[in-house]
Amino acid sequence: MTIRIFWELDAADRPDRAEPSRRPDWSESIRDGRTARGNRAHHYGQIARAAALTGFDGLFFTYRPESDDSQILAASVGRLVPTLELVPEFPASVGSAVYAAKEAVSFQRATHNRLGWAIAPERSAAERRSDGDPVSDEDGLARLEEFLTVARGVHGTRGYDFKGRFFEVEKGGFDEPLSRAPFPQVYLRGLGEERFGLSARQADVHVFDELPIADLRAHIERSMVWRNVPDVASTMRSACRCSRARPPRMSRPPGSRRTSREPTTRSPKPWRNAPASASPT
Repeated sequence: MTIRIFWELDAADRPDRAEPSRRPDWSESIRDGRTARGNRAHHYGQIARAAALTGFDGLFFTYRPESDDSQILAASVGRLVPTLELVPEFPASVGSAVYAAKEAVSFQRATHNRLGWAIAPERSAAERRSDGDPVSDEDGLARLEEFLTVARGVHGTRGYDFKGRFFEVEKGGFDEPLSRAPFPQVYLRGLGEERFGLSARQADVHVFDELPIADLRAHIERSMVWRNVPDVASTMRSACRCSRARPPRMSRPPGSRRTSREPTTRSPKPWRNAPASASPT
C-alpha cells in the first residue's frame, strides 16, 4: 500500500490572512513587499505551491460553511499546482447529485483527473433547515448513499434512470468524451457499523479522525469485517486506508515528515550534499 500525504487547507483558519485592510501598520524600518491587490486568494495559492514544492501528494480543503467554499478553493488553485490531487470536502446537502456529477466531469477534464470528493459530516437538522434543507438527521445516511449512487450512475451510464426518496433521474448520463472522465475518488468518514457499511459500498477511502492507536486499531478491525459480507465484497473498493489528524494551524500540514519512496533514478546535483527536508518551515 502506497502512503499518500495531504496538506490540509482550512479556509476558516485566519480568514483575514493577507487581506490588505488587515495588515499591520509596520514601522518605516520594515518593508512589506506585498502589493495592494494581494488578498487571501493569493495566500491560498502560496500554500498550494508550498505543498507541491515539498513533495505532498495532494491538498485537502476542509469544509467551512462560514468561510470560502472548499470547491471554489480547489478550482482556484488547481491551475497553480498541476501535480497535486485536489480533495474538497462538502456535505451531501449541497444540492443536486446530477449537477454535482456535471461539475465533477468538467473539473476532471480541466485538471487531468485530479479531483477527489470528501463528504463532510452533516450539520444539525436545525442548521440545515435554516438553509432550506428539510432532511432529518435519521435520513442523513440514506440521502448520502442516494447522492453517491445517482452521481456515479449519471457519470458512468448513458440513459440512466433512478427514482428514490431524495433524487430522481430520467434518461441521464454523458456522451463521449465526457463519459471517459473517471469518477472522483470518494472519501467518507465516521464510526459505527452503518458508516463502515456505507464506506464499503460507496467509498474509495475511509477517513478516521485522530485517535489513540489502540482505539484506531479496534475501529479498523471492525470496519474490515465488511470485506467479508457477500453483497458488499463485490463493490468494496478500499475503505479504511486513511487516517487524518487535524493540524492546529493551516500552516502545519497533517504529518510533519514525508514518507520515503523508491529511490529516484535521477543523478544528484553536485551542489546538493544532503537531501532537503520535505517539511515546510
